[in-house]
Amino acid sequence: FKASTEMYKLLADLNSIRKEFDLRLSVMSVLHVDDSSIIFRRGENPRRSVWVFVNNDVGNTTRVYCALNVSLLPDTPGYYWKDYLTGRTANFKHGCVVSSDAWPMVFFPSPAQMP
Repeated sequence: FKASTEMYKLLADLNSIRKEFDLRLSVMSVLHVDDSSIIFRRGENPRRSVWVFVNNDVGNTTRVYCALNVSLLPDTPGYYWKDYLTGRTANFKHGCVVSSDAWPMVFFPSPAQMP
């Protein structure tokens, strides 16, 4: 394996997430799949799981995921959805999840920072 490739790094990150969130033996649920994307959740409890958005787009193209009703993402008071890979907060617009680029997103509920 070439540890310098983007795919290797992504798989290493996903493996780290499985360990950090103790999801090693957790159920994976495919929530949406089409010709250009897959969305899946790892973990049985939606409030303590990770949600992975992957597509086969190239480059810095804005990606909008409307196939999944974002209301499925649990609304937990005191938490917000954070992308594990970038540290960015999830961007929701008009019932869709929006990404500023084509890179995968791995959301998990993160405690809100106190001002």
